[in-house]
This record gives sequence, structure tokens and C-alpha cells, in this order.
Amino acid sequence: GGRFYHKRSFAHAPQMGDKNIMAAPDTDAFRDTFQACPICFQSPTTEEDFELEEAIANQVSGIVEFRYRKLDNDKTADRLNRIGQPLTKNLDRSHLEFFFTPLRSSLEKNAISAGNGYIYFTSGLIDILEDDEEIAAVLAHEICHAEFRHVLQDFKLSQKLTLITAIASAIINKAGNIGGIFQVLQDYAASLVM
Repeated sequence: GGRFYHKRSFAHAPQMGDKNIMAAPDTDAFRDTFQACPICFQSPTTEEDFELEEAIANQVSGIVEFRYRKLDNDKTADRLNRIGQPLTKNLDRSHLEFFFTPLRSSLEKNAISAGNGYIYFTSGLIDILEDDEEIAAVLAHEICHAEFRHVLQDFKLSQKLTLITAIASAIINKAGNIGGIFQVLQDYAASLVM
């Protein structure tokens, strides 16, 4: 299992099933001179991404635990772990340690993946689910968020959107109006050439 990679020397848009494509964990693909091409497949994950994801997960976990507070109920925590841990055994990111934490909130019915294996479950959601299979379905969904690094992807997307918004705002402020944007862009392009 894993994400898709192709040989560094291979052309873009390879056909699935081609020997120049590999589905493997990141470390195996990189070792075997395959690349996670940003044109053909998801963006490659770098060492910095792992560190950033860990930092984001720690921040999000702190916020979640401050907002909801952990539920001090060993029976509920044990139940979440008993159901959730087996679901993590065949993941590509097998190095991740998962923590399933119940939260005090009978009003909110929610589960939260804070990234990097931290998964939270409100008591309100536990109360309305009828059996372990329904809990497993929700946990599997949250585990997939961790497996595919959705918290990291969302963070990177928000950074890009913030940058785009800042650039657009600066252009509009300098131009004074929407019609003047083209003049600002033209002036900027001219400054790059000169």
C-alpha cells in the first residue's frame, strides 16, 4: 500500500499498472528512486512536513482539550482504544501512534482528528451511537484523516489562501480600485524585466 510514485526518469501521467509506478510507503519509494510527482500524484511529503504536522497536531490537541476537557472515564477511553487500535494496524503510516481520547460534551456530537494520530470523540457522539460497529465507522473516518495528513493539507491550503488574499488586498490598496489592478500588475511585470 501507499501513495503512488513513478521513476524519476519516467514521463508524466503514467498508466496505472506500469512497472515504472510504485505504490508504497514514502521511505520505500524514495529509497528505490521513485518520486511522488506533484504533477501526477499528491505532493511529496518532506521531513519538514512531518515536523510541521507534529507541531500543528500539538496545537490543535491543546485547543481541543482546553475547549472540551478530557472525559475522566477509563471505561470509555478503554472502549475507544479497544475499537480504534485494531483499525490502525494496516496503515501506510504504521509508525504513527494513535491516541483515542473521549471528551466531555454531551451537547456536541462530534469526532475530531487533530492530526498525527490524536483523535477525539465527544461523549455526546458516543451516547447516540448504538454499538461498537458504529463507533468503529466514525473512528475509521477520523483515522483516515490522520493517514492522509488532512490537517497538514488544510493548514498548507489556508497558508496559500492567506497569501493570495494578502496579495490581492495589496494590489487593490495600491491600485485604489479594481480597474487599477491591471496597471499595478503591468508595473510589477515591468519591474521584473528591468
